[in-house]
Amino acid sequence: MAASTLGSLEALLTFLKTENIPVSYVTVGPVSKEDVTKAMKALLADEPNMRKKEFACMLVFDVKVLADA
Repeated sequence: MAASTLGSLEALLTFLKTENIPVSYVTVGPVSKEDVTKAMKALLADEPNMRKKEFACMLVFDVKVLADA
């Protein structure tokens, strides 16, 4: 999950927690190639039974996506 400010990030985390939606990684600022790679790990696990496409999603709020992402 990425947000433009810490306050936005906290608000999103609070909402997701109330809905019991798991979050594995958070950042403030633009979406980088590293951020996308971390999200893709759920699809690229070595063991097929560990691959979870439902967890390979990024929620971003009011941020830019860098060109190399």
